[in-house]
Amino acid sequence: MEKQWSDYRNTVYGYLKHYTQFRGQIANLDLEIQGIQDELKSLYDVNLTVRYGEKTAGGFNELSAMERVVVRKQTIEKKLPVLMADRQRIASLIQRIDNAMLSLGEVERSIIRMKFMERQRWLNISLETGYSERRCQDIANRSVNDITGILFPESMVGQQMLNFIFIEPGHAQENVGNPVDN
Repeated sequence: MEKQWSDYRNTVYGYLKHYTQFRGQIANLDLEIQGIQDELKSLYDVNLTVRYGEKTAGGFNELSAMERVVVRKQTIEKKLPVLMADRQRIASLIQRIDNAMLSLGEVERSIIRMKFMERQRWLNISLETGYSERRCQDIANRSVNDITGILFPESMVGQQMLNFIFIEPGHAQENVGNPVDN
């Protein structure tokens, strides 16, 4: 019998499977952002003086050195916010995964970490945890479901989904018995 997983669960499975790649992407984006910032700083330091009265040969579409610097600066200035937004999006995802993992017990966290982030085989996980392979798989499946519910609360249905309403003391009695004006 083949298991049918929801799109949310498949998404979380992919997030966990690619967790280490996400960390690598952040490191590479940090390097690229720093490189662009350094290049922009060096381009600002270039002496951009306009000279009038130079002889022009006319008919050439070639940019002057100054124009090339300005075009390069404009190009990388446009690229920088995109890279920073990409980095923020991936960093936010990793933080959300880390926060969801904190809700798991130590055994669940270690099984998820070993299976998805360290890419160990079930046999190795079983030997390290002392549980059977099947038990480790069950724990991982339950943990992925828990993480899915935390990352995507809308994926939970029926009694599994809990919406909490927090009422500050004193505010609950203010509206009791008062009709709402429409």
